[in-house]
Amino acid sequence: MKNSILRRIFAGLLASSMLIMAVSCSQGENSSGTASGDGTSTTESGGDGGNSNFNEKGWPVVNEKVTLKVYGSRNSNTFEDWNDFIMLQEMEETTNVHIEWELVEDSTYNDTRSIKLTSGDLPDVVKNGLSATEIIRYGNDGLFIPLDELQEKYAPNYMAAMDSDYGKQVAMKAFSTTPDGDRYTFACTGLGPLIGPLPGGAITTKLL
Repeated sequence: MKNSILRRIFAGLLASSMLIMAVSCSQGENSSGTASGDGTSTTESGGDGGNSNFNEKGWPVVNEKVTLKVYGSRNSNTFEDWNDFIMLQEMEETTNVHIEWELVEDSTYNDTRSIKLTSGDLPDVVKNGLSATEIIRYGNDGLFIPLDELQEKYAPNYMAAMDSDYGKQVAMKAFSTTPDGDRYTFACTGLGPLIGPLPGGAITTKLL
């Protein structure tokens, strides 16, 4: 029971980090303010070349609400719309980021994921399930955004964990670094047998 709770908390922290990075990509690139391909509006960019709608520190992540499209899998026993989860409702209230979920049941996710990624209709974020082979392939193809600089800027505790003695011992950085030297996902360790890329998610170049 305790491990289950820890896993959910850790997954939530990783999701929050990925969400902040995804929004930073969209707000940094879209000076007129659309956060996603759906045309959700934000404020005009600031005079310093950044975007006044995005807050690098503190909450909310954005002053005016934006929407991210997130694709991934779900267990058939969970809500079809994850916005029904109280935790995610609270995350939206805190961050001011609305997530439009496109979730496929676990039983068919592996079969449909590659079709989705090659269809040309990319989500903003792939939530989970990407294999190391897919991360390398689609990263090299330019579908995923390298997270190295974003992790260093917005996830200092995660970087500290990777550079700690324990992080080096279990090779956290190696697990999440592709042969080209970039990181497109997160590594998770410390929860029993879960050592390796987790949640296997990535931010796509649709946000650029």
